[in-house]
Amino acid sequence: MRTTTIPKALTELFTENATLVTDSGVLNGRDAILKYQIEIFNIIKFSNHKGMADPDSIRPLGTDGKEFLAAGSWSQTVRIEGGEPFEMKGFWSAIVQNDGTARDSMLTWNITPVDQAK
Repeated sequence: MRTTTIPKALTELFTENATLVTDSGVLNGRDAILKYQIEIFNIIKFSNHKGMADPDSIRPLGTDGKEFLAAGSWSQTVRIEGGEPFEMKGFWSAIVQNDGTARDSMLTWNITPVDQAK
């Protein structure tokens, strides 16, 4: 089993009761998110990750200023164990805590389908 350092660090970016919506399902709570991250990092290597927020999407939620919404795009190189590297990209959205931690209470992401005509 590979190290869990990166999955643990990524999981710390979430609140304790966060929700992560992935292309394969919904995960609730930091423990479930950590388990998912460890499983993914054991079979997939990621590199060249780039994420960009759309400045027009960043806005407060509610009236108390405790959370804000952000959305944008992402891209990265992926290599699944035993395979060749390939590019992936998609979009994300998050509800982020405005309490000095900037932890996500909800993160969603998708994968843009590869154009089969190319």
